Amino acid sequence: MSLEAIYNVYKVYCITEGAWVNIAKIETEAAPNYCPNNPSHTINPDSIYIQEKLGEKQPVVIKTNANNTTTGLGNFSDYFKIHGYKLDITTLNGTQIFPISWKKNIYALGFMYQPTIDNIGDSIDVIIAPNTVIGVLSNSNNIGDTVININGVINYIKVGHELLLNGNIVGEVLGINGMAITIDKPLDTSYSQGTFVGFQIRLLQSNYIANANNVNINRNSLAVNAIPANTVCNIIYNNTSNSTKTFHFIIYYLY
Repeated sequence: MSLEAIYNVYKVYCITEGAWVNIAKIETEAAPNYCPNNPSHTINPDSIYIQEKLGEKQPVVIKTNANNTTTGLGNFSDYFKIHGYKLDITTLNGTQIFPISWKKNIYALGFMYQPTIDNIGDSIDVIIAPNTVIGVLSNSNNIGDTVININGVINYIKVGHELLLNGNIVGEVLGINGMAITIDKPLDTSYSQGTFVGFQIRLLQSNYIANANNVNINRNSLAVNAIPANTVCNIIYNNTSNSTKTFHFIIYYLY
């Protein structure tokens, strides 16, 4: 996958607002010397620094088909692996997050969880690349808005992904037009220009465990999920009981 550009995300201290503000600029452009919220504001010119770079890696999951050996991360390998996991659920009547990742690119073929009677009534979610920052708001957004304009690397985000502003999930992406993203519900709070924009991919959502039977997901499908090295996948377990327990699952993948 080719990138549209590499962006520097700058932090600038605005004396007028008495706060730090964010602005993203293409790497080849000069550093900002103004407040992105209002150029007439007074800033501290010695405060400007690059907080992070966007576009240097691919924090994105690419959906493809096994008949097409190109995934965006290179060609398929000949090696198949089954990796089993055991999670110790210690949070009672609440949610516990287990981050996992791999040090190499993998091509996930499927996921199987193996519940016991202790897991019945609970639920799980799976999120890939949680709150991956892709840019900042190019202008302010008000309560009720459903179109979000960003300054960043927009080719990472796809219809169906979850959009986050300052780490808050604000909706699911319904459409992308240039640098404008349409979400499925109106904002319930306002966000200022320079607010960080992120996305994440929810593979399982509120997946209720109804019985103690094994559940296979996608194992017999021709589709795969290509996951770049070191991309975090959150396994989110919602324990509805007052008891500790374990949860077992398996991931099938090529590498």
